[in-house]
Amino acid sequence: MRTRFYSHLSANTIQLVVNQLFGLVIFYFLSAGLDKTSFGNINFALALLLATFNILSFGIDQVAVRKIAAGENAQFILSLYLIHVLITGLAFYVILIATNSLFPSTLRTYDLLLLIAAGKLAIYFSTPFKQSAIGMERFRLLAEMSVISNIVRGVCLAILAYKHQITLQNVIYTFAGGDVLELISAYFIFKNATGMPSATRWNRTAYAALVKESLPQLGVVVITSALARFDWLFIGIFVSAIKLAEYSFAYKVFELSTLPLLAVAPVLIPRFTKMFKEGKPDMPLLRKLMKAELAVALFTVVVLNVCWSPVIDQVTNGKYGAVNH
Repeated sequence: MRTRFYSHLSANTIQLVVNQLFGLVIFYFLSAGLDKTSFGNINFALALLLATFNILSFGIDQVAVRKIAAGENAQFILSLYLIHVLITGLAFYVILIATNSLFPSTLRTYDLLLLIAAGKLAIYFSTPFKQSAIGMERFRLLAEMSVISNIVRGVCLAILAYKHQITLQNVIYTFAGGDVLELISAYFIFKNATGMPSATRWNRTAYAALVKESLPQLGVVVITSALARFDWLFIGIFVSAIKLAEYSFAYKVFELSTLPLLAVAPVLIPRFTKMFKEGKPDMPLLRKLMKAELAVALFTVVVLNVCWSPVIDQVTNGKYGAVNH
C-alpha cells in the first residue's frame, strides 16, 4: 500500500514540477516582456475567468473523484460530468459574448477577454478526464494530460522572447492555442489509455442527483473561488492595472512556492476515501505526512522573506522586487 502511495505521489510530483517549471518560464517572460499595464490586464482576465469556471463546476469535480474512487461506474460519472461542463461552459461563453461591450476597453483590446476565455473554456472541458484519472488513481495518465498546455506556451513564449516579439496580441494567441491543444490531447490520451467510449449519455435523474449531492460542496467552491481572486479583481477594478501587475507578481511567486504541498493534495482524496471505506487508515503514514508538510511550509515562508528583494529585483530588472517588499 505504501509503495503504491509513493508511486502515485512521484507521478503527481513529476507533472506538478513540469507544470510549475514551465509556469515559471511563462510567468517570467510575461512579467519581463510586457509592460505593467498589459501584464495587469492579462492577470485580471485570468483571475475573472478562473474564478468563474471554478464556480461553474458546482463542486462536481470533487464528488466525481470520490465516487470513482469508491468504485462506482467511472464511465457513467464521466458522462454526467462532461454534460455538466458542456452545458455550463457554453452558456457562460454565450453570456460573455453578449456582454463583452460592457467590459472596459482595455479588456476588449485584441478581444483579450474572449480569446483567453476560449482557451480557459477548453481547459474547463478537459477537467472531467483529469478528475476521472485522479479518481481511478491513474496519476501517470493525469500527468500526460496536464503538462501539454504549459509546455507549448512556455516554448512558444521562449521563441517569441528570443525574437523580441512578446506583445499582448501574441501572448493571447499563445495562451488560447495552448489551452485548446491540451483539450484535444487530453481527450485522445484518456480514450486510448482507458478505452472508455467518448459518447455522453443524458440521464436527467442521475444528473439531478449528482448536482444535488454536490450542492454542499458548491458553497465551499463559491466562497473559496471568490476569496482566492477577490483581491486581484478588486485591485484591477478600483486601483489600476499597474498595481495589479505588481501585486499579482508577488502572489504568483507565493503560489509557485506551494509546489511541495500541491504535489501531495490530489493523491490524498482517493487514498483517504479508500482508507476510511476499508476502516484501516494508516495512521503512522498520515502522521509522517503531516509533519513533513508542516516543515516544508514553514521553511518556505522563511526563504521567501529572506531572499525576496535581492533575488526578484535581479531577475526582473528592478520591476517587482523592492516595490513588493
